[in-house]
Order: sequence, then structure tokens, then C-alpha cells
Amino acid sequence: MQSPSTYYVIAPINGLRLDFDYRMHSAEVYGCPPNYTPNVKGCPEFRQPYEYLGEFAFSQYEELSQEWKIDKESLQNIQSLQNLKLRDFTCIAFEIDLIESDDIFSLDETINPSFFQEIIDRGERFLDVWRLCLFKPGENFSIGNFGALENGIQAFWIGKHDIAPKFFARKSLRYQLVQEPVNVFLSEFGVIYSDITFRGLSTAAYLYPKNSEIVHNIFNVLRAFRESRDITSWEARFRHLATMAESLAKQNQTERLAGDKLRKIIGRISTHGWELYKNYNSSVLLPPRGQYHLISKRYDEIGWKDENEAQKIVKDLWDNVRNPLAHTITTAKSLNRDLVKDMINMEKIIMTMINGICAAYEVEDLYSGSSIHDILLNNRNNID
Repeated sequence: MQSPSTYYVIAPINGLRLDFDYRMHSAEVYGCPPNYTPNVKGCPEFRQPYEYLGEFAFSQYEELSQEWKIDKESLQNIQSLQNLKLRDFTCIAFEIDLIESDDIFSLDETINPSFFQEIIDRGERFLDVWRLCLFKPGENFSIGNFGALENGIQAFWIGKHDIAPKFFARKSLRYQLVQEPVNVFLSEFGVIYSDITFRGLSTAAYLYPKNSEIVHNIFNVLRAFRESRDITSWEARFRHLATMAESLAKQNQTERLAGDKLRKIIGRISTHGWELYKNYNSSVLLPPRGQYHLISKRYDEIGWKDENEAQKIVKDLWDNVRNPLAHTITTAKSLNRDLVKDMINMEKIIMTMINGICAAYEVEDLYSGSSIHDILLNNRNNID
């Protein structure tokens, strides 16, 4: 039996524009022009292959295809990219352990789709953490997909120190957001960097799948949230978000919850969890100077006034929206609702539940004999 071997992966992030570099646990995220300042010392691990590969325009890949063993399908897929280079995009680089095989680096036009998808899934988990911490309920932007270039093409480089790297490009996205990239500046990054959810999930994304069941469930919800952004139908997206909230309410995926009990648990995790998240974050964060007002603003914009407000909204959504839409072809228009407000509230429930569960997971060992759901449902925001 072959033992795993460590490779590096380097891929563009088409919808995120950083003016700095950031080490995300063991992954490295490199910014891009026009105002980019490299952090050579802070992100040195994959910089050499990233800078070398980034020098070549996609239009030059055909000339180098024999040296790099680029297959014909990959070359055909990038023909429209003209003079763009990898370094024109914000990029992410990370290690991945795979069973060493010559097939990965052969000139093979029928590369295993499951292998391609394995790399994509790994990269998306890192980006899902950014999506969560950049998102605010009601906003309509997204950072796009891992490895996405244009025309539904996803691409990445994979290599190791003693083997020439290999480039893969496949038309794999049925839908692709077309919008200006989301700009994240170093001067404002403290709001994200200081977030315990961002730090904890960054580590978990690297360790995946060696995570607990509750962390697995969070990443499944983040994946579902990412996929929901491509749904244009209000009814379909609302149903999708509602099932995420119901999944987060369960202590394990075999638990059955329904009716008033389900609504109360969702409301409590949403409010108590956000309170725990906010209190614990405030006690440990060390943001750059001038960042506190941005963090406080985020707490106010996403959080709840009190538990009564949250419970009232949850009951209203599940009694008057979720139930008529679930398992039917009823349209949202027939409900005579404020659709924008309902969607914002549903997104708010998802955001506060995820952050609350992450906070409880972070401090679980500081509570004597309490599970994560005990901490959240009983509003135990004071550590024993």
C-alpha cells in the first residue's frame, strides 16, 4: 500500500481582491494588484512556486505544455484568457496529502473527475471561512469560487518540490457570478483577523476531515450556504436556509426536532450564541488600532436586541413562511410578505447560530460537564 505524499496546490480566487498577504493557519493567501504589498516573511512557504508560476501569462501555457505536461482540454479551456496571469488574481496555496501516483503528473486527457473535485472541495472549505466572516445579512455580494477564472472554468496548479508542477483547468461551473471583486484592505482586516470564528475555522479547514461531528456539520452548512447564493428563486433559497437552521439546532444529525420545540431551540441558539460569541470575542480580541468601532458596528448590525425579538421572528418565519412553502409549490408572492425582510432575518439566524456554535465549541472545556448545546440553550455566558 502506498503511503501519502505531500503536494502543494496554488489556485486563483476570482472574486476576492486583497492588498496584502495572509497566512491562514498553514495555507497562504496572496493579494493582487493594483495596491498589493507582499508579506514575504509572513507567507514564505509557497511563495517561490507561486511567484515563478505567476510570471507566465495563460496565453504562454501552450508553449510550455510539454515541460509542464498540460493536457489538451486544459489548454482549450484557457484560450480566452489572453494575457492574464495567475498573479493578476488573489491566490491561495496550501498543502494536501495524496497517495503518490505517476498518473497525476502524466499527460492524461481523462484526469479523474473525483480527484479534481477533491482539490476543489478542499479549497472551497478555506474560502467558506472567508465567506462567513465577510458576509452581512442582506448584502448581495460573494467572493466567487475556488480556482474560478471565467466562463465556468476552474483551475489550479499542483506540484511538489522534486516534480515539475501540473496545471488543470476544467469547465465545471454551471453558474458563475459576474461582479466586481470584493475588496478587503489590510487597514480594515482587523475585524476579520480578530474573529474567533475565523481563527478557529481556519484551523479546522486545514485539519478537515479530522474534525468533530459538530465542526463537520458547520462546514456542511457553510457549503450549503455557498450553494444557496446561486439560487435565484426566493422560495428555493428560503427553504434551503431554513433547513440549515434546523440542522444547526440538532445536537446530532439523528435527533428529531419539530414544532414549538424546534423554533425555541433555533431562537435560543441564535440569541444566546451570539451573546456568547460577542462576549468571548470582546475578551480575547486584539485588533489593530482603530478597529474596535468596526467590530462593535458588526455586533450591532448582525445581533439581536434580546431573546424575545429573536423568538418572535423565528416563530413568525416558521409558522407563516417556512410551513406554507415547505414541501409545496406555493409561491412567496402569494404569502403577501416583505420578502427582503424575511430573507435578511433568515440569513441573520444562520449567521448568529454558526458564530454562537463556534464560540461555544471554543470555550467548551472551560465549562464543567456542559455540552455545546447546554451552554447555548441555558444561556451560560459566564464561565464556571
